Amino acid sequence: MKSNITLIEAPELGEKLYEFTHSSGLKVQIIPKKGIYKKFAVISVGFGAVNTKFILPGQSEITTVPDGVAHFLEHKLFEQPDGNMLERFNAAGARTNAATGFSKTYYYFNCTENFDICFDMLMHFVTHPYITPENVEKEKGIICREIKMYEDNPEYVSSMNLFKLLYHKNPVRKEIAGSVKSVTETTPQDLMLCYDNFYIPSNMVLTVVGDLETEKIYDEVCRHFDGFERKECPVKYFEREPDSVVAYRSEKKMDVSRSMFAIGYKNDPSVLIGDEYLIHGLAGNILCNMLFDKSSVFFEKMYEKGLIDYSFSSDFELDRNYAAASLGGESDNPEELLKYVNEYISETSANGINENDFIRVKRSLLGSDIRMLAFPESIGKLFSSMYLQGIQGFDYFNVYGKITANDVRKVLERVYMREPVMSVVKPL
Repeated sequence: MKSNITLIEAPELGEKLYEFTHSSGLKVQIIPKKGIYKKFAVISVGFGAVNTKFILPGQSEITTVPDGVAHFLEHKLFEQPDGNMLERFNAAGARTNAATGFSKTYYYFNCTENFDICFDMLMHFVTHPYITPENVEKEKGIICREIKMYEDNPEYVSSMNLFKLLYHKNPVRKEIAGSVKSVTETTPQDLMLCYDNFYIPSNMVLTVVGDLETEKIYDEVCRHFDGFERKECPVKYFEREPDSVVAYRSEKKMDVSRSMFAIGYKNDPSVLIGDEYLIHGLAGNILCNMLFDKSSVFFEKMYEKGLIDYSFSSDFELDRNYAAASLGGESDNPEELLKYVNEYISETSANGINENDFIRVKRSLLGSDIRMLAFPESIGKLFSSMYLQGIQGFDYFNVYGKITANDVRKVLERVYMREPVMSVVKPL
């Protein structure tokens, strides 16, 4: 084994992780899966939709680029001089895709054969952009049509309007793909500025999962990245976000047969340090399921009243720069539903966290997460995402043992006891 490859073992999970940092700054994680025929690889970049303002190395002024640049770049990287990468992966028998989130962009493939060919293609196209004035102009039309499609989706509109209610300045209040105006104004120079400064190895993590030879992966990574020097990443700039919300209600009329709603609670991740961050996130997820999953008292009661149906869902989202708890679905009377939500939260706070319910839900969620280890794509994306948030993958599982009912109570008091906001899309 190469001397700079570190082995991390998690015997309680029956898992291992090999990791190393290439001289370029690229972090590499290899999760061996002996006997499993599926193989998976993902390159995640610490650059997402919220990173439209930054300070370049050696400068003091803030650089601003159009909204949607990260998403635009994701589209463009798949186009190469020798053809579209989707078609080339398909020809190799692999499934490939990419996604742009608020704080990251990732590119991945999974396959059962031709891993070496696909791995070579992944590392090549992510590190070799083909951006010309002609293909940028062509892509603008494609992305603008995509944006208009989202604007016609009532569930998406309800969700995005929720973020616009919660946040004054945080760029999560803007659409990931940008607007038709921002996309139209994007230039090849904007794209290359962001690519050259954020698509650098020190701002990436490569995660590989499967029955693969660790040293062979190491050699292939070196073959691709030995020519890259370690570079400094720009400072990502965020304006200070007030604790208050923008407004408590928004309403839009669209072509829907039943009102769609999104209820949200603002959460501040900036106060969380060390283990508090991951404990808060997992405790929040436990509480979210205790309160609102389809086996909860609340769901049963609201379903019987006809205020919700099986479209009802809940989420607890936590990132380093934004966080929110939310509920969503369809309802004939969202305002009455909100009244019951508020009463339910107050009653839960007064009665305290039920220890037996807490233990049951915690064990259930941990069991679901452990089962995820059997699926290369799921575990690869988790470890990749955790790394970009400054968390070692196995710590995600180990922290479950530290979470107490008191941690769940803290989330209840800190997040759900705030006055919620509600976005509604009503029938025309």
